[in-house]
Amino acid sequence: MRRASEGIRRNRRAADLLLVSFAFLCLPAPSIAANDIGTTALPVLSMPTGARAAVLGAGFAAVADDLYSLQYNPAGLSRLRGQEASFMFLKGVEDTALEFAGYGQPLPVTGALNSGYAAAAAGLLYSQNGSIHVNRTNPDGSFLDSRTLSAGSDLVVAVGYAERLTEE
Repeated sequence: MRRASEGIRRNRRAADLLLVSFAFLCLPAPSIAANDIGTTALPVLSMPTGARAAVLGAGFAAVADDLYSLQYNPAGLSRLRGQEASFMFLKGVEDTALEFAGYGQPLPVTGALNSGYAAAAAGLLYSQNGSIHVNRTNPDGSFLDSRTLSAGSDLVVAVGYAERLTEE
C-alpha cells in the first residue's frame, strides 16, 4: 500500500511540473530581433533538418521516431528508445548556413497520463542568411556608393514533451 501511495505522489508531482512548464511556455515572449522586423519571416522552418527527413520530405512526419521529430512531429519523441544528441551543419549557397543542435531522452517518470512512457527534448536551429551587396546610384544614374547588408539570421528554440497513450 505504501509503495502505491509513493507512486501516486510521484506521478502527481510530475503532472504538476508538466502543468507549470506548459503554463510558462504559453507566456508571451518578447521579440529578440526587434531591429530586423520583417526581414526574414523564418524561412528556416521549411528547411530539412537531418538526412532521413530530407530524403522522406513531408512523409517524415508520419514516421518520426528520433530527435529530429522535434521539428516535424513532436509526438514522435514518445518513440525515443534512449538518449539522443544530434549536431548538424549544412553549408548553403554562397555564405548561407544552417546549424542544429539538440538533445532528447526518455524521462524516468510515468508521465502525466500515467501511460508509463514519457520523453522530452530540446533543440536550437540557427540559420545564417548571408549578406547582400547593394550598389546605389544618384538620380542621374551615376554611381553613389556600395554597401554590404546582412540578409538576417534566424534562431529557433524548440522544446518538446511527448508521452505514449498506449503501450505500442
